[in-house]
Amino acid sequence: MAAAAPKKPAGEVDVMHTDDIQSVAELRAEAFAEKACWVCCESRTDGIRENIKVYNEYVKVDPVKLSHCFVIRDDKGKVLSACQLQMKSDVGDFLVPCWLGMRHTLTSGECYLEWIGASEAARGKGYGSKLIKHSLDFAQREGCAKMTLEVMAVNRAMGLYERLGFVVKAKS
Repeated sequence: MAAAAPKKPAGEVDVMHTDDIQSVAELRAEAFAEKACWVCCESRTDGIRENIKVYNEYVKVDPVKLSHCFVIRDDKGKVLSACQLQMKSDVGDFLVPCWLGMRHTLTSGECYLEWIGASEAARGKGYGSKLIKHSLDFAQREGCAKMTLEVMAVNRAMGLYERLGFVVKAKS
């Protein structure tokens, strides 16, 4: 097995490494705490534990999935902001309940932005924009013709998505 690529400097977009799992789990539990009740978890600790379990499962069943997760770290290596893509051959987001029919099914040529989040301290610093631009470039290089995401109408990042070229469509 080849050695892992070195991590990029603080503030730069990088691919997720296995040693980022704890930090990404903490970030995702924080960023999506208000939605945790319908997904899996009653507390932040439960959310972190469930996220760690999911990422360890990706490592086992779909290790390429981590290369479709992008992070921005601080100077101590803590993940400040991250996003996760679903590409053509990826499994869907294991935290989204498939038994409710909520897991996304890709269409031809599509890359799906499964989630994007930032820690409270990192919000408003342009990291979301950096991650989305990086993801759009990555998806295009991988042959995707479009990127989609689903958000609630009250999502505070709706303006960001629209500024970056996403078009609002009502779900049919």
